[in-house]
Amino acid sequence: MKRSFLISSALALAGCGGISSVNDTIVTGRVIGPDGKPLGGGQITLISAADKTKGSGAAIRPDGTYTISAAPRGDCLATVETESIRLAAVHRAPQAPKGTPVIPPAGGMTTPQRYIKIDKRFAKPETSGLKITVSNTKTEWDVQLK
Repeated sequence: MKRSFLISSALALAGCGGISSVNDTIVTGRVIGPDGKPLGGGQITLISAADKTKGSGAAIRPDGTYTISAAPRGDCLATVETESIRLAAVHRAPQAPKGTPVIPPAGGMTTPQRYIKIDKRFAKPETSGLKITVSNTKTEWDVQLK
């Protein structure tokens, strides 16, 4: 009886803050393009160097900043790509006729991402040369693409 109570108590503590399976690691920063200006769009992704199946990414905002939630801890390889912006521009819906009222998206107006061509090597973890060690709950990392 005592033994089952102790096991139940240990399991309850593990679920209530004792041991957490939630990944609350956040990486924030800015991506600077090859021209020395903030990269105005694209995607940044972190991939665990130890386990390539673990990773997390985020969109790069028009001002070059990003926030990656649930980033893998430890040594990571990073990728940056902007090709998705170019492809989205090619497949964008046609403009509304002149004089049509524009309804802003929920949360207010957004600034569109701008396509900047970058070297394709940044899109692959094996060739990007971008590495970071994520050890804290909140890590700041500015990325310079050269």
